[in-house]
Amino acid sequence: MFDSRGGYLTIPGTSVELFVPPGAIEMGREQEISIQLNYTHESAPKLAEGESLVSPVVTCHPHGLSFKKSVLLSFPHSASGQGYKLKPLISNSDRTDGQSHEFTDLSNTEDGMFLYTEGRCLMLLNHFSDYTVKGESVFAKKLKFMIFADLHDEEEVKIRIWCLDYYSQQEVLETERRLGGTEVDAPHLFTAYTAGGDVQVTVECNNEWQPLKPVLRIQMNRILDHQTCHQTIIITRQKASGRLRLTVRVTQPEHDKSDHVYINASVRVPQSADARHLNTSRCEYTSSNRVLPALPEGLLIAICQLMDPLEPCNRDWRLLADKITRDGKFLIDSDRKLLEQHSKTEVQRTHC
Repeated sequence: MFDSRGGYLTIPGTSVELFVPPGAIEMGREQEISIQLNYTHESAPKLAEGESLVSPVVTCHPHGLSFKKSVLLSFPHSASGQGYKLKPLISNSDRTDGQSHEFTDLSNTEDGMFLYTEGRCLMLLNHFSDYTVKGESVFAKKLKFMIFADLHDEEEVKIRIWCLDYYSQQEVLETERRLGGTEVDAPHLFTAYTAGGDVQVTVECNNEWQPLKPVLRIQMNRILDHQTCHQTIIITRQKASGRLRLTVRVTQPEHDKSDHVYINASVRVPQSADARHLNTSRCEYTSSNRVLPALPEGLLIAICQLMDPLEPCNRDWRLLADKITRDGKFLIDSDRKLLEQHSKTEVQRTHC
């Protein structure tokens, strides 16, 4: 909820940020505000030949909300290289559910201003709508590859290889959470050249396993249209082995200066003897010894000062320590001495 004091809003894990300055909302009014990302192909604008979408569609709610001062919307773009030109787009803000998105150039309206730097877009907006950015003469796009394993069958493993714009990770994580996939390695960045042809993905594995289709291609037109996509490779067990070792290579074979990404991963595949240890997500857990947390000295002092009322009467840190005893004792001696050193409670406790 926002008011005349303004505020800040972000979508975790996406680097999408909204800044509402003081005075943008009239005095005495409270306004609910939200932002979200639309990754679907249906929500994207139509592109002409030579154009590519370099950001998701950012929806600001409620549609049509106006401000007394411009608000700042900041989000990343995936254009890379030199010589590209970015164009900001705004949708018709009065659309209702069921209507298609129609975008116009924000620069040709009085609805806001647009700036961009390497990897980031900035929009100064007068009211809320849907916003995105397309690129012209984009030499290359920054992509991210993520790999997940479906371990629900002990005789075969489904490897899902995701290709997405480098800031779209949250969408994939939510999808894989529903599918029960296990991420087998950290995401890897890849630069795709728009004139370099399709991206090729090659999968190799150890002798105990065999991929049914080791070479896949991702069409460049899908990359230019900002379509998050994935390819699935089925790998079958040839011999009794609980460990699958993967090497995934990503290239653009038609480009003489192609980027190369090598992803090495090792996946433990459950066998029948392991069935009793499986859970739905196929995660492996290892027990560890219990370690008691040690609070930093500065934090201990801050806690002491916050819990040091003028009239303690059993409302200070001593009562708290009694409630969170560790093995039947108060705070360890070093912690207790430090708190007493910075607390007036020790002096006043005899008056309670």
